Amino acid sequence: MMMGRDLCGLPVFSWVKGSYLGRVADFFINNEKKALAGISLGKSFSGKRILWVDEKKILKIYKDGIIIASPSDLKKIRDVGFDHVSYHDFTRNVQIFLKEGEIISDLVFDQQYVISGYEISGGLWKDLADGRKYYPRYDKIGQISK
Repeated sequence: MMMGRDLCGLPVFSWVKGSYLGRVADFFINNEKKALAGISLGKSFSGKRILWVDEKKILKIYKDGIIIASPSDLKKIRDVGFDHVSYHDFTRNVQIFLKEGEIISDLVFDQQYVISGYEISGGLWKDLADGRKYYPRYDKIGQISK
């Protein structure tokens, strides 16, 4: 399992060129599939464009870096579909509450980078006293127990 916050900041490398391409500035979630849709690398070297790599072009995600096939897989951010949600928009600008009043603070991904659950925050003082909690994704509860 990998937390959403662990993806941001990872270095990205090209397999073909063996070169460093930048760091993950943000990643996107496919709203329909509830899975990783791609990553953005922030500003490019030559200008102020934000570059995007589709999830199909990502060869492997390790805990200390990401490998993509080639620098030509970097596309302009405007190519991102409308059915994708930015991780930073999700964690900073939107608060999702459960019935109990707890707030989803982060996403938990499985090995295929599908959202398998959520990290829950009860607020600063509750987190300090009790720690944060993990809830499995409700529509995946039967799949997790198998």
